[in-house]
Amino acid sequence: MKKYVYAKLNLDEIDDRYLDVDTRSAEVNHALTSTDPATLVQHGLRRARGKLPGGYTPVGIAVSPEAAAVIDSLPKRTSFSALVQWILRPQRGRG
Repeated sequence: MKKYVYAKLNLDEIDDRYLDVDTRSAEVNHALTSTDPATLVQHGLRRARGKLPGGYTPVGIAVSPEAAAVIDSLPKRTSFSALVQWILRPQRGRG
C-alpha cells in the first residue's frame, strides 16, 4: 500500500519529465531508497529553515512503504519538500 505525501515545490525548477505524477513518484521512491542517508539529510536541510518565498505549489507524491520508512528515519528538521525539489531537479547528480 502506498502512502501519499505532499511537498511544496517550485515547478519551474523541476525536470519536465517529472510533471507526470507516476514518473515523479517513481523517481522519488528510487532516490529515497538508493541514496545514502547522509546525502538525503544534507539536501533536506537546505530549505528547512525560514519561510518559503511565493511560487511554491503543493504536489502529491505516492511513496512506497520502503521510501516511507526512509522518510521516517530522517531527522525531524529535514525538509521533505527541499529533498524532493533536489531529487526532481534537472541534471541532479546522485551520490
